[in-house]
Amino acid sequence: AADEAEEEAEAGEEDEEAALAALADAEVARAEARAALEKARAAQAAARAALIAADLAVEGGETALEGSDAALEEAAAAADAARAAAAASRARAAAARTAADAAPRRALIGHRVREP
Repeated sequence: AADEAEEEAEAGEEDEEAALAALADAEVARAEARAALEKARAAQAAARAALIAADLAVEGGETALEGSDAALEEAAAAADAARAAAAASRARAAAARTAADAAPRRALIGHRVREP
């Protein structure tokens, strides 16, 4: 009976050691799982930050595009105004040339009319 009790005690000690080893393994596995979860959360936060940065970049690009469209429209309007001013200047120059060409004729016509 004493031998059986001693064997049972040894078996109980072995079971206790095995249970403690399993508990230690479970604690290690839990710590590894917690570390993996923290890494996943960090990756998720980085992905969110990248998504926000991408959204901001898209908004910035859209704003820049709108600004360039407005600048292009202003430049086109300025070019149209410059063309209109050049056309008006050419018209004034043509009128001045016509008047200059007609001036000697008018002088001759006026001179003939005055002499009876």
